[in-house]
Order: sequence, then C-alpha cells, then structure tokens
Amino acid sequence: TTTTTTTTTTTTTPFSYTYAFHANYTASCMPIRYATYDPAPGTLEEAFAACKTRCNANPACVQVAVSYGGGITPVCLTGTSGNYMWTESYFQCGLPNPPFGLYLMWYDAV
Repeated sequence: TTTTTTTTTTTTTPFSYTYAFHANYTASCMPIRYATYDPAPGTLEEAFAACKTRCNANPACVQVAVSYGGGITPVCLTGTSGNYMWTESYFQCGLPNPPFGLYLMWYDAV
C-alpha cells in the first residue's frame, strides 16, 4: 500500500500602501475608536515602520497613527474602514500623560 500526501502552501502577500501625512497632534490626543492599539518599541521611525507593517497586512486598514513622547513607549494605532475609521471629530485631547503620548502623528493609507 502506498500513501501519497500532498501539502499546499498559500502565501498571502501583504498590501503595499503608501502613506500620506494627515495631521499632527500635540496635546495628548487620541482617536476615540481604533482597530488596533499596540506598543511599538523603538524610535519614532521604527514605530511608524511597525504601524505600516500592521496596516499592510490588513486590506481593511485605511489609517495609521503613532502616539509618542512624554516618557511612553510609542504606540501604533490603526483605523479600518467602517466603525474603526476616524476623522478630526473623533479625537479627544488633553488626556493624561502617561499613559497617553504627548504627540500623535496620523497618516492615511493610499
């Protein structure tokens, strides 16, 4: 008796968005809702790179933001189309630092 096993591997290539700067907040601001909120240790550039990687892996991702400064580890936030997408009216400012960063940079995935 001969048994043959076939294994199929599917590799999903992440999207490769480009990112357009949208806004910079300087008063401990955060969007009210977001799809993900993950620590992104390292420099600001490394945190932004981590955010882009997370967004590129999710076809519904339309926004990224990095919260940083004031002694916190940078944080990556992503926004997706629908309920977790933000606009200027979906930000609250004057939040305590820490745990929220003093600054936030927001980019749109295009």
